[in-house]
Amino acid sequence: MENTVKSSYSNTMHMRNYWSSAGSASASDNERLVYELAHPVCVVTSIGLSAVQAFWQEGRPVYAPRAVRVHLGLGPDRVHATYTVEDVRQVSGLQTWRLPVPVVASWMALELLGKPQRQPGDNLHYIALSYVGTRRARRAPTRAQCLR
Repeated sequence: MENTVKSSYSNTMHMRNYWSSAGSASASDNERLVYELAHPVCVVTSIGLSAVQAFWQEGRPVYAPRAVRVHLGLGPDRVHATYTVEDVRQVSGLQTWRLPVPVVASWMALELLGKPQRQPGDNLHYIALSYVGTRRARRAPTRAQCLR
C-alpha cells in the first residue's frame, strides 16, 4: 500500500498506523496473525478489528478480509476453540463479534480469509488493519473460585 507510515503487525494492538499483508495475485489468498493476550489467562467474550480505508487512493478503498477464523487457546499447540466470522463488512471503523460462549485463553490467532480489495498501481490484493483486539473479563476465575 502506498503510504509513508511504517506498516507493522504490532500497530494493530494500539490503533496507531496499520498492518498490511503482502500483495497477492489472487483474491482468495489468506493471512494469519498470532497474538499473545495481555494476561496469562483471560476469558475472551468478543473479538474486534478495524480495517484501513485508504483515503489517499482513488475511490477510498477499504482493505478488510472477506471473513475471519479465530483460534483461541493456551498456546499455538493448545487450541480449544475455533470460530469463523463470515459477516466482515468492507467498511472502516471497529467491527466487533461476540463469541457464542466465553473462552479461556492466553493466545489468539486470526486467519484473515480472502483479500477482496485490489490496490491500484500494482493490481495486487491486500488486507490492511489498524486494530485487532479482544473484549474479556479481567482474569479467568481460579479453580477454587469455580468450585464455589
